[in-house]
Amino acid sequence: MNLLNLMQGLMSQDILQQLGGQIGAQNTEQTQNASNDIFSAMIGAMSKNTATPQGAESLNNALEKDHSANAFGNFNIMGLLGGMGGSNSSGILKHIFGNQQQQITQQISQKNGISEESTSSLMTMLAPLLMSQMGTVKQQNGMNSNDLQQYLQGEKEQIKQQNPQANNILGFLDGNGDGNIMDDLGGMLNKLF
Repeated sequence: MNLLNLMQGLMSQDILQQLGGQIGAQNTEQTQNASNDIFSAMIGAMSKNTATPQGAESLNNALEKDHSANAFGNFNIMGLLGGMGGSNSSGILKHIFGNQQQQITQQISQKNGISEESTSSLMTMLAPLLMSQMGTVKQQNGMNSNDLQQYLQGEKEQIKQQNPQANNILGFLDGNGDGNIMDDLGGMLNKLF
């Protein structure tokens, strides 16, 4: 089950038009491209966050506690358009990206020709949807923390193949540019989920 494809499948033309209207996008293609980059960045960041047993367990616990398949009750994608998100979404993004969130926002904004404010708003709207879908994938496949780590690593590799331009965005997750995310994650793991 390819997570990026699953997320893309949820983004109907109607949904993209409504999201685009909320963020002031020029057209649905711009919204779709920005959404794909946001999903790619979030999946890539979660993959890096789960590279350690502690990070994988933190995500596993968060999905069980706050983002299970039933956590949103009768949640549907239209809930995004009704103002779902807020501080919960901001918390999700902080946990996923840590201190790299602003850089990721800037990169996606520049790549797609959307303001940083609009990009940030779109990220806030999409974060709970991704986490809900991750909870569903975990539940349907009976995943534990090790399974999540392997699954997300595979998803990140698929994203690199499907969306090669996402590599530039994912590169910003390595804060000091040394290519080693382990030292960069040190400060994030205690706060993760």
